[in-house]
Amino acid sequence: MKNLIKIISVMALSLFCAVNFVSASTTGGDLGNGLNTGIGGTVVVAPTANVPAGTYTSVQNVSLAAIGSLSVHYTIDGIAPACLNLNTYSAPISISATAILKAIACYGNGVTSSISSYDYVINLPAYVPPIASPLAGTYTSVQSVTFSATGSSSIRYTIDGTAPSCSVGNVYESAVAVGSSQTIKAIACYGENFSNVVSFIYAINIPSGGGGGNSGGGGGTPPPTPKTGDINSDSKVDKYDFAMLMASWGQTGSNSSDLNHDNKVDKYDFALLMLNWGK
Repeated sequence: MKNLIKIISVMALSLFCAVNFVSASTTGGDLGNGLNTGIGGTVVVAPTANVPAGTYTSVQNVSLAAIGSLSVHYTIDGIAPACLNLNTYSAPISISATAILKAIACYGNGVTSSISSYDYVINLPAYVPPIASPLAGTYTSVQSVTFSATGSSSIRYTIDGTAPSCSVGNVYESAVAVGSSQTIKAIACYGENFSNVVSFIYAINIPSGGGGGNSGGGGGTPPPTPKTGDINSDSKVDKYDFAMLMASWGQTGSNSSDLNHDNKVDKYDFALLMLNWGK
């Protein structure tokens, strides 16, 4: 098998003034196994990538190699790399968005390879982020928040303001009780892929002395305690309340006209109404 190579030879020239100069020459050609050319030098190869350039639907981890080189430098913004470039290759490069990866191999005596270029187009499918119920908002009672993300393998969340990931945060297993104002951040995990992190802001304003509404949310400020005898709840005891009491006269069981709560509407309820008349 023959490999196309490039050979850089370096020779020192000693002049009569005892000053050493260095010059370089290049030789190209086909080198067969066991062939002795008699030329000393460095075999220079451009970096190769384990992932071919192309279009992908998942994050790609690209490894670079250049046999015999002292180091490999790279860029992912399309700019030509150099041996003084700060991006020295040491571990696989994660390509999560469309990018142009360029790399150069560095050898001794200032010798460098040609620049390799790999164009990657990354089209990640949309991964549904978590949905919260109830929706973020302002509530007057403790909320029991549940999450869902169709097709996800797991959901993680945080309540301390930090961003969760598929390895960081609380694993969602059951409803999260929100008893005070806080921000919940959540992420949906799909195997090796994941959704965007979403934030849910809950403002909990519980009225003093009460829970204010059910866990389904909202409610507003609870009405004031009605006056005794105010059967129609118009904040006064008058003829309309009297008419309602008369309409319920003699009835038994729970009734708004049963002012003394003895399960019947009778003279005792009438007496209570008269005591509060006009208030």
